[in-house]
Formats: sequence, C-alpha cells, structure tokens
Amino acid sequence: MRTRKEKKSDRLVTTKDYSLISNLTELWETKLKGWAWQVDKEFIALLQHMYIKDVKHVLEVGCYAGGTAAGFLEIGVQSVTSIDIVKRDKVKQLEVDYKDRFTFFQGTSTDFKNAAMSGEVKTPRFDCLFIDGDHSYDWCKKDYENLVSMVAPGGMVIFHDVVESDHHKQQGCNVYKVWNEIKSDDAVLFVTDGVWGGVGVTYV
Repeated sequence: MRTRKEKKSDRLVTTKDYSLISNLTELWETKLKGWAWQVDKEFIALLQHMYIKDVKHVLEVGCYAGGTAAGFLEIGVQSVTSIDIVKRDKVKQLEVDYKDRFTFFQGTSTDFKNAAMSGEVKTPRFDCLFIDGDHSYDWCKKDYENLVSMVAPGGMVIFHDVVESDHHKQQGCNVYKVWNEIKSDDAVLFVTDGVWGGVGVTYV
C-alpha cells in the first residue's frame, strides 16, 4: 500500500487522513449528518473503504439531495457524476462548491446511457458505480445493466439498501435480490442493525 505522502500527490482534498475512522466520524457529524440518507456507521465504513482503494471517478444513480456525493467529494475523489430525475437545491449548490469535480445529469440511467453513447455527455472511465435510485427490482437491475459497462475492470459497484428485511420488503425495496444475483466472491458488506440500509460492494 502506498504511504500517505505518496497518496497526497494524486488527491485533490488532503487536509485529513481519511483512512482514519475518527476523521470520517468528524466529517459525518459536521457536514453529512442529516444530508446523506445513510446509516452513519455504514457510510463511514464505505468512505474509508473507497479512500483506501483510491477511488477517483464515481458514477452515482439516485443522488437525492447530494449528501452522498458530498461525502465522496470530501474524501478527495477526482470527480462525481450524479444521475437523478429531480435536481434539488442542495445539488445545485454542489455544482457551485465543487465546480469542475461535480456533474449532474437529470434523467434516468437509460437516458444517461443513451446520452453517453451519442456523445452528448463526456465521461471519464469510472472506477466506482454507486446505485441508490429506484429500489424496485426491475429498476435497480436496469440501473446496473445500463451502467456497469462504464466501470473499468477491477472497479467497484456499490448498492445501498441491500439488507433483506421485513421493513425493506414493506417499502417495496428489493435491492437485495439484485445484490444476491450479481455480487462477486470478494464482495464486501457493511451492515449495522439488519433492518434498514446495508451497503454492498462488489467488483467487476
């Protein structure tokens, strides 16, 4: 593993060592709490995992108010491209605060795929796909199928809300079915209470 000094040259945000849980906890408490719709311990563990893996370019489906995208940007990824059908005010602020590092695309993953194929939007070679859009089985699977080819070999695909629980089923959340179908043998799972949430990381 590269040393902290060696990492610093290719990181845009390096004011803290985010491999340390204490610094990520501070980030959550001061900036992300109440903004990122995530279970705190799960998201902190995910950010640490992404930081250690040196993720550079994230493609996100379902950014809602932009809290997760802000978390990714704060640990120093070079770019985040977020897809959602609604552009909310806090997402507009991300475009101001992070300028060239954050891009928003309004539409579905199908719309984004078509725009990328036609050359309407230019994309980097993503090394991370974060799926947190429509939680129905059909749309979750479609988001994955539409976008996984944009992830470089060895890159990660992250699903939010992978817990198979009565609570999720009552809400029509069937992400766990897609997760169980496509997860790799070296997949990583971050789960707290097993009722809500759960973050699954698999590799392509």
